[in-house]
Parts: sequence; structure tokens; C-alpha cells
Amino acid sequence: MTTKEYYDSIADEYDSKSNKYANGQYLKEIRQYVCKEDSVLELGCGSGWLVSQLDAKKKVGIDSSLQMLKQPKRRINATLYLMDAEHLEFRKDTFDVAYSVNLLEHLLHPEKAIKEAERVLKEGGKLIIITPNGDLEWLLNLLEALKLKIPEGDHHFLTKKELFGIVDQKRIHEYKTLVFGLFHFLVITTWGK
Repeated sequence: MTTKEYYDSIADEYDSKSNKYANGQYLKEIRQYVCKEDSVLELGCGSGWLVSQLDAKKKVGIDSSLQMLKQPKRRINATLYLMDAEHLEFRKDTFDVAYSVNLLEHLLHPEKAIKEAERVLKEGGKLIIITPNGDLEWLLNLLEALKLKIPEGDHHFLTKKELFGIVDQKRIHEYKTLVFGLFHFLVITTWGK
């Protein structure tokens, strides 16, 4: 089953089963980098809940799962598109901030999604990446087996070494771990694109 097929199959229950604490932490971290005047892009937005919570002038989300995009039970204050993160259909220099939460581990070529996000960012823009910490994959798998974490479907959790291998390290503005070290948090700036 492909990642798209997997998320299509669990779309009806995804929001209700996702970790509310972790989602709150992601939102808190991302909000620090978003201004009211910004145009923001979420890669792999699912139902669009996270991007709709941001206070920004323009909020856009993309996801490859049509069923996830159909999920909002309430009005979402963002524009959502069916689109592949590795092949964005936006012009270059469109967004001030782009981010992904728990997306890269599901992509065949995560480096392509990073390059595409950097392409659509304006000069001085920020790319925020939150992805499970592959160095703790054993723990993530245990949490999933104990039903304390939503199942991932087809994935490859990136270790810190792998993550740093697919980004331009000179552009890293901040790196830390979140939620007890289970997630990488990385901010990349596009100065001097």
C-alpha cells in the first residue's frame, strides 16, 4: 500500500486519533516563525487543521491524499490543494514560510521536497521541518505498537545524520528535538538563495 493509499484509508479517523499534545507543541514552535503579514505553505497538511490555526495573511496547505483533504468537519481558514510535495505547482518566491510536520519520512525522495520548498520560498524565507527522530525508531515503533502513537504506514524515519545529509547545513538556523526527543525540529533560512 502506498503512503497516499494508506492515508486515504485512515482519513476518517486521523484527526481524532492524532496526538493532541504533540500537535500543540508543533503549533507552538511554528507560530514563533510566522508573522501576520506572511504567506505560509504547509507541505503534507492532511485535513488542514494546523495551517488553519496560524495567524498569517495567506495560508496554503498541500497534501497528496484527497481523502485527508476532504476531512475538515468544520470550516478551515486556509486554501488546500491536492499536490505532491516533491513537485510543487507554485511559482518560485511565493511564500515567506514553508513547513512540514511528519512528512519527510513518507517520501521516496525527501530531498526533492526540501528543494521544492526552498524554490517556492522568498529570499529570506524560512523552511521548518518537524520529523520523527530516526535515532529513536525503536521507541517510536514501541509507542505505535502500544497504540500511544498513530500508525505511520509506509515510512523511513530519518536519523539526525540522514536529515543533515539532505539539507544545506550552512542554512540551518536552529536545530533541537521536541516532545521528549522523539522529533527533530529544524529551521532553514533561504538568505542568499
